[in-house]
Amino acid sequence: MNFKVNRLLVFAAVLVASGSVEATKSRLEALGQSSSGSYYVDDDRNIFLNPARLFSVKDKVVFEWGAAGATTVKTDGPANPKAEGGLFLGSPNFSYGFYLGDENPEIIAMRNRANTTLLKPDNTLGLFVGPSKEGGSVNTIWGAHLSYSGNKIQNGALEQDEQMLVVKGGAVLSENTDVFGHLSLLDTAKGTTTNNSDEWTGSLGFKLGASHDFSKFRLFGHYASLSGEFDPSAGAKTDHSGSELVIGASRKKTFGEGTALFYALQYQRVFIGESPEGGTKTETTAQMAPVLIAVEAPAASWLTLRGAIQQAILINSTETKAGSSTATSSTADTTSVSAGMTISFDKFAFDGSFTTTGGTLNATNLMSRVGMNYAF
Repeated sequence: MNFKVNRLLVFAAVLVASGSVEATKSRLEALGQSSSGSYYVDDDRNIFLNPARLFSVKDKVVFEWGAAGATTVKTDGPANPKAEGGLFLGSPNFSYGFYLGDENPEIIAMRNRANTTLLKPDNTLGLFVGPSKEGGSVNTIWGAHLSYSGNKIQNGALEQDEQMLVVKGGAVLSENTDVFGHLSLLDTAKGTTTNNSDEWTGSLGFKLGASHDFSKFRLFGHYASLSGEFDPSAGAKTDHSGSELVIGASRKKTFGEGTALFYALQYQRVFIGESPEGGTKTETTAQMAPVLIAVEAPAASWLTLRGAIQQAILINSTETKAGSSTATSSTADTTSVSAGMTISFDKFAFDGSFTTTGGTLNATNLMSRVGMNYAF
């Protein structure tokens, strides 16, 4: 085995031996991250961003408390969390996982732009596979994630159905470099609550990203694109498209055991397009450069607290073109604060995000996002 592989396996062993990293959405959101994974906060949910990180997740069960998400539009968020969870196991050569309820927020958002009453991905089954820390190939540790949804409603005259298939893959090329790619291979929905013939057909969607440790900083970025066509039985066909570009840099500083300070700056460009056949084409481009500061520290042997603040600086603009007209604006009130905690009971970890009302802690409904995991 060459020196590069030895270093990579030592890196994997350190992550696994360092103990269980929280695996719920509330921790990431409390630190100002996407619940679908972070480039610079170590968390088991990073497998949804880069499945190659599966090698550090095994012998664990995860539960995200919730229900069906927001009414009709089915979006997930702290105020309307969805129920989901899964089981992750490992053998000397492979790690694998079974996950229920991860319903792909990007595809849900695109279908909602077409028509909010289209069926959304639901009852989703996710499968993960990858090598254990000993089972990597000669040069890389890899991982794969397949997510499928298929649903149908037949209630009297109402007939609706939908399907979704997303495949994700990634690799840890060295202790400093991650790469990943997501492909949306199937994205269809037929029938709305007003007409069974209304139809959404998604095109091939993708997301490509990477991160690399350079000196004391982590550089990261991705580009994502998703599009499709909505064909109503009455009215014009409309093409919908969306893309996102993210480029950023972050740094993590540790202070004693379990205390970490994160700060990051990134550039984000989001494009949304809508082009009805024979109608007015609309394009919206939003650009923002948010800065983030986050901290996580143990308050007791059984309690960890965390929080974050972020705000757009220097770049904050939205341009909307509709036909020959153009409007520009900036997003108000981009400053946001989030906070949460983890309570540990032996091998159980109970995570929650704090609920606030007008800037004060809501003692009646203390947590807005709750999850727990058990490492066995």
